[in-house]
Amino acid sequence: MTGPTPAGRLLRRACPAALGIAVLAVLAGFAGGRPVEADTTAVRVKSLYVAARPDAGPPPVPTSPATAEAVLFDEGTRHVYARFAYEQAADQEIRVVVKGRGGVTVFGHGARYNGDGTATIDIDGTAVYGVLAGALSADARDAKQSAKQAAERSVGVQEYLRSAEAAVLRLVWTAELLGNVDLPPAPAAEVAEIDGSLRDAILILARAIELPPDDVAGKQRRAAQVDTMLGEVVRASTDLSAQAAQLRDLPLPSTGHHATDTFVVQVEVAGDIAVTAEFWVWGPARIQLPVLSKGATLRSR
Repeated sequence: MTGPTPAGRLLRRACPAALGIAVLAVLAGFAGGRPVEADTTAVRVKSLYVAARPDAGPPPVPTSPATAEAVLFDEGTRHVYARFAYEQAADQEIRVVVKGRGGVTVFGHGARYNGDGTATIDIDGTAVYGVLAGALSADARDAKQSAKQAAERSVGVQEYLRSAEAAVLRLVWTAELLGNVDLPPAPAAEVAEIDGSLRDAILILARAIELPPDDVAGKQRRAAQVDTMLGEVVRASTDLSAQAAQLRDLPLPSTGHHATDTFVVQVEVAGDIAVTAEFWVWGPARIQLPVLSKGATLRSR
């Protein structure tokens, strides 16, 4: 018998928020809030920061990683603003992308720029909710297809199960972010139901993967069970996505307070990341706050 899958072991020990180790790679290149610049063939993008007002100036330049301040916004914040400077642009598209826990995309905006200048991008909670609801619906269909293939095909069933497991794990991250939005009662209940179904589904998939390789029928039975569960998730998430246009003035999803809970803002040129910045939505700020690095401080904006 094969051992438990990584997702199975982790989900038995902790909630999916503990799985956000992918963000650590970004943290390693972003020392306490300082932009990490990438070489581009023409346009240069620099001086990225996130602020509570569209006209806010840049924060003080830290003298060392230990003195850098992480950016914290209170829960209930509806808008934050990504501000960056660019040079030598020649009708080039510059995109601002925001990633949440697990690398889930929560926001995206692109525009074309010329010459030298600055840009301010409004990252608002209502737009974030629309992105997440749309992604949940689309990704649920992909996950269901993998589960269906695992249930119906006798060859490659283990690979289809692992594909379905990875897809459902991503859905868990997305549903968790949606659950951290202060929603009206009806969509909040729908999100909670989806979240519960996804957590059940990923445990079933983990057990199916752990079955002996020759127990193909057992694997297929569990895959069929997940296929049915994901059918309901597709229906519910499609409803959420359709209703997103009717919602107004939503807050940004709240984050946890750990380093892996951050929102990562990426400014991209031609698909390459030019600069990054980070922020949390958590609070209000307390006296005892976690830090990114020894000696760092969290500052509420």
